[in-house]
Amino acid sequence: MSAIPQLPGMKDESPDELRARIELQDSIVSQLTDQEYLSIDTPIVQPAELFLRKSGGELASRMYTFDDPSGNKVSLRPEFTASVIRYCIEHLSDLNLPVKIQYSGPVFRYDEKKIYGQFNQIGAEILGSSNTMLDAESVLLASSCLLNVGLYSHNMRIVLGDVGVLQAIFSGMGLSQRAQTFMISGLLKLKNGTTDINLLKNEAISLGLIKSVGHSDENQLLEQDIYDENVLGIIEDLFRDSLSNVFGARSAEDILTRYIYKLRRGDSGNTIDQALEFISNLSRIHGPVKETLPKLQLLITKYDLDKDLLQPVEKILNAIYSSADPMTADSLILDLGLVRGIAYYTGMVFEILDVNSDLILCGGGRYDGLIKALGAEEDVPAMGFAYNVESMVKSLGG
Repeated sequence: MSAIPQLPGMKDESPDELRARIELQDSIVSQLTDQEYLSIDTPIVQPAELFLRKSGGELASRMYTFDDPSGNKVSLRPEFTASVIRYCIEHLSDLNLPVKIQYSGPVFRYDEKKIYGQFNQIGAEILGSSNTMLDAESVLLASSCLLNVGLYSHNMRIVLGDVGVLQAIFSGMGLSQRAQTFMISGLLKLKNGTTDINLLKNEAISLGLIKSVGHSDENQLLEQDIYDENVLGIIEDLFRDSLSNVFGARSAEDILTRYIYKLRRGDSGNTIDQALEFISNLSRIHGPVKETLPKLQLLITKYDLDKDLLQPVEKILNAIYSSADPMTADSLILDLGLVRGIAYYTGMVFEILDVNSDLILCGGGRYDGLIKALGAEEDVPAMGFAYNVESMVKSLGG
């Protein structure tokens, strides 16, 4: 009988490899514990919707998802943050905010290169504070933990971006929410080299993001059978309780008609073209902060936008510089095109890289809208980051 081969992307660990990984994990966990992060653990198998609701298509396409024997759609966790948020929602009454939480364990993502289908993360999350200093402190804590395990050197780079600033820029251009999401996704593809502007333009057309010629007026849309009585009835049922509290001159039908119009109209072709040109330029602007920030300011003014839109990222940079040691300060790279591969980020995002191996050792950011999206009654500001343990071991020469 033939031997059963190991699955691609899965890896056994020898005694030496296991010992090296555990020692590294213990060191990071100990440092986070010293900073008052409380350890929790969550199940490896979770409802698939937990990860699908806000993670975005890039992560969803890499999830191991299946039906369990009871018919539930479940997934092996592809990351920890959503699981941690689910835990916090269920125990919110027992938590004193702000609260610091840490975790460690395996995560699972399908890897086309068949290298890391399973890998280990160590992460830290802070819930209950929107202070800019917290963003800076998280970046500095993430880098100091690496320094203390011997990974951090002049070969490491801290890359900083801000999804919230991007969204504000796109809003200033007049893009719809749907088009903003498309542009952020397109920016990631441009930086990865998996698309170009022409392909993105065709994709925008195929998705209906660009409104058709002759559909520039609401009345024309309604005359073209866009006003659908069945759709109106369904939405009226969904919003009945909210509409019963509406006061003013506009009727419930007027409000819902306008709502359907907003959902179905596209953005103007000129606006989409301008935004595509913008992200094409933005994808090429990154580097040391002193060189990059003026370039970003010029790009902003080129599109008749207010330079104050960059203030959030400038405040975070100033907070980092006020506390960072010289080596950390010199390693900062500003890249407003950094959007990472998970859709729930709402503000500052960062990654820490080993430039020799081109490995991402750590990454994270702010995700203020995730808690409500996953079922909490109110939003709670939150910030977190996670280490890739296997990447750290490899950078150490293990």
